[in-house]
Amino acid sequence: LHLTVIDGLEDVSEFACELIPNPVRTDEEIRIVADSEIDFVEVFDSYGKLVKRVDGDVRRLKIDSAGLYFVRVTAVDGVRTMKVRVDW
Repeated sequence: LHLTVIDGLEDVSEFACELIPNPVRTDEEIRIVADSEIDFVEVFDSYGKLVKRVDGDVRRLKIDSAGLYFVRVTAVDGVRTMKVRVDW
């Protein structure tokens, strides 16, 4: 069993990054606009459970279930965690 605890939205080093659109519908993709090369993206549900991880310079992401999520983008220049709402 592996648990990841998210205790806030502050990260050690932030870089410019944005999720568009937000909120998003389940049938839409989220565009990740970042000014740095992305190493990987993690998606956590509102309970802090890791529900998706995508490696590489990810610029588009799809979340299939409605709810509130935290998207953590790890890039060359730092880490950024953002909240996204997914609607039906």
